[in-house]
Amino acid sequence: MSWAVTSSFVRLSLAAAVLCLCGCVLDTAASGTSASPSTMSWTPQSTEAPDAARETGTIATGTGAPFTEADAGPCMRGDERCELCSSGTSECVDKRTRRSCDAQGSWSEPETCSVACVSGRCAECEPNRAECVDDERRVCDGDGRWQTSERCAHGCSGDGSCNECRPGTRACVNNGADANSCGSDGRWQKSEPCAQGCSEGRCRSCRPGETRCNANNLEQCTDEGSWQLQAACALGCNAARCATCTVGMRECIGSNAARVCGDDGEWRAATACPEGCTEGECHECSPGAERCTGRGVQRCSRERRWEDTMECPYGCAGTTCAVCTEGTLECTSRTELRVCHNNSWSASDMCRPNAHCDMAAPGGNTCPCDPGYRDPHPNPGLCTRGD
Repeated sequence: MSWAVTSSFVRLSLAAAVLCLCGCVLDTAASGTSASPSTMSWTPQSTEAPDAARETGTIATGTGAPFTEADAGPCMRGDERCELCSSGTSECVDKRTRRSCDAQGSWSEPETCSVACVSGRCAECEPNRAECVDDERRVCDGDGRWQTSERCAHGCSGDGSCNECRPGTRACVNNGADANSCGSDGRWQKSEPCAQGCSEGRCRSCRPGETRCNANNLEQCTDEGSWQLQAACALGCNAARCATCTVGMRECIGSNAARVCGDDGEWRAATACPEGCTEGECHECSPGAERCTGRGVQRCSRERRWEDTMECPYGCAGTTCAVCTEGTLECTSRTELRVCHNNSWSASDMCRPNAHCDMAAPGGNTCPCDPGYRDPHPNPGLCTRGD
């Protein structure tokens, strides 16, 4: 709109207002008497809107429709029809609504924006908001326009930020002492200490190369630090290896040696069997043989085992029980005594004259002098009468 047109419009508007004031008539009551001031009203006189105003579209109806002849009349103060706008401009009514000025200078019906209204136009995005598009993130600027995307090396999170790590990945940290994992939010979680070290982001269950028994299976620790079946042990597993024999098992090696399986599932050193071997047991003797052992006599059974056949309180000699204890003395009469020699009693010896046999005599003298006699000389002194 040019300055000349605008000036004409202003002059015409002022003229219309003066005509309205001058053309108003005072109504009177039906009785023909003069009306009181309280019944006085203004009646606008019909006037035609200036052609220039209609042609330029500077008078609006307030409904969004172009100005027509039916809208002709003076513009009253506060009348919505007097709301003017500059053709081609737009503005935000609120955060989600906009309107634009049409060619006649009237506001269009409000338009609802799907995201937001910024500077009178519907924005592509909400200002200052970020979002992910696959592995890229983009940010909405203050004018509601998407800026250049940024590619995220480890993916993009729901809040529009680049991940520190790709969710689900694992890593060894602190020189392999701890394990860590990337959470669903693309952030590293709290590290987990690994007693056996870390491998491929997980704590090892064991040290590589280590072996163990798991029931009757032999397992070995892999380079990744997990147990893996190495062998199924037919005879059982013991001491981190498959047993070569069943604990307690016996066997003969040839006919003159035997061996037994130890608690670790390994064969013990072989034992020589001079008398032969049967079912892993050395023969103790030849059937029918006898021997003296301890305080009795033993005979070899058909199973080639020694069995006690006679108890010997005084021991034995060869296969015969001793009748006395070697070196023992005993009185056989008042004046005789005997000694045990070679597991039997010797012939009795007589005590010296005027002496008697007494095993309980003091000093170990088994033949002390009779009463009334004394022994003035060392043994074998004679007993002499004394007072």
